[in-house]
Amino acid sequence: MRNKTGAVVLALTLLGSTACQSAVEQADRAAAKSASCTPGGTLTGALASPSDTSAALTGRPGNVFWVRNIVEPLWYLTNDSPDPKPLLAKSWTFEDDDKTLVLTLNQGVKFHTGRAFTADDVVYTFSEVTKAGSPSNFGPIVSTWKITATAPDTVTITSPTALTQSAQTILDGTPIVDRDTYADMASGKKLVGTGPFTLDVYRPGASMTLKKNPDYWQPGLPKLDRVEIPVIADSTAQIAALQSGRVHLASGLTVQDAMTTADGKKFTLEKSGGIFYLFGMDTSKAPLDKKEVRQAIAYAIDRERINQQVFGGLGKTGELMWPESAPGYPKELANHYAYDPAKAKELIASAGAEGATVDLTYLQHPILAAMYSVIANNLQAAGLKVTGEALAIGDYQKRVATAGFTMAYLNNAANVGQSAQVLLSVLPQIRLKNNSLSYDDPEFAKLSKAVTTATKDTGPDALKKLTEYMVDQANVQLVVAAPVTTVQAANVSGVIRTAMGSMFQSACLTAK
Repeated sequence: MRNKTGAVVLALTLLGSTACQSAVEQADRAAAKSASCTPGGTLTGALASPSDTSAALTGRPGNVFWVRNIVEPLWYLTNDSPDPKPLLAKSWTFEDDDKTLVLTLNQGVKFHTGRAFTADDVVYTFSEVTKAGSPSNFGPIVSTWKITATAPDTVTITSPTALTQSAQTILDGTPIVDRDTYADMASGKKLVGTGPFTLDVYRPGASMTLKKNPDYWQPGLPKLDRVEIPVIADSTAQIAALQSGRVHLASGLTVQDAMTTADGKKFTLEKSGGIFYLFGMDTSKAPLDKKEVRQAIAYAIDRERINQQVFGGLGKTGELMWPESAPGYPKELANHYAYDPAKAKELIASAGAEGATVDLTYLQHPILAAMYSVIANNLQAAGLKVTGEALAIGDYQKRVATAGFTMAYLNNAANVGQSAQVLLSVLPQIRLKNNSLSYDDPEFAKLSKAVTTATKDTGPDALKKLTEYMVDQANVQLVVAAPVTTVQAANVSGVIRTAMGSMFQSACLTAK
């Protein structure tokens, strides 16, 4: 018999009676605030990036309108609460001092092929996560779990370490796939899940059309008949499509265009998930091998200027990478490096690094290019020389995989809200295995392991000690954390937004 932790079980029992509301109930509340909802119709959402059907098990900008509507996770997370909300799993308990998670699945759920969804599909999906070459970043953690189908509607996950923090992110970010057709998902030939919509037409690089799943397991849903997802790469063209009424949602607009278009009347600005914009440094390369220089860079970067100029003030600066809801979150360490150009210049001089060159690589992207411009000016004002290199996505990913950056790099990562345990396993700049900066520091490795193997009791102290060390070393710096923005027409309601994408099962078009 399992040794249950009473407080955890009680908390989740209460969650089952209060917070475990279906996606239907949550979206219905949103729809109730709007005008009368018209059943049927076609919702059109434009994206700047094409769909990537090989990446259903991870996040991609071009997948935010289809993934959550074809394949569904066990639970999902939204910006308004750190607590997971049920979907394919209807309830759960954490047991054995947070090292066991027992999930009870909804019954009567079917894949688009008509096959019944069972616990075996959960086991299969997570086995795919751990395979070499999987698009998921969660393999290193999931490989330490034992996942068992203990009944057709029950899944038990056991872990050598505490589960709550890591499981929240991983179960949200892992949609359950159909074991019979998953091999054909990468090519786009077959996109099969349990979701409210099925694939109708897929034109790689151009568009995707979804149609209503008549056998969806949640009664009365979906409300829409179809979802059209065209690729419109140009921000100006997306605005024109919105204003003409040709599209209802637009994701991929520049921040300035999104804020200008969203007037609060015809269009609203919707925020979800979040992206880290990070500055990582190779501590084996001079002058970055000197801690004083790295700290000087931290003081030199005008984060608030970047936030206002590049992100329209929508981002947050001075944040730590960990979610504020994390047990033991060391808030006293946030904003440690407030903008102080005089201090930066002083540290550069004391380190004997005046005139030293910093080679800074960044992904070829308008936002990162704008950030680079500000950062380069900041560092030059502090006494450093800066050379920049912009890389196309393919070359950039190769550098990440091979730790091939010359000295430092600027990047974005859709990891906001993920637990420290997950970030330490998946974020290229701070993970121990395949670190993109060749970072090899025994003290960091020890402190990192203390966090990833912590119990509920040791976790808060371990997180504080690791954060203190990372702040002092200053080799990976969070510049801005910014939300993902979508412009939405006023006649759309009931959309549920998650970090992994929009859910349309309760979405509808209302009378204008």
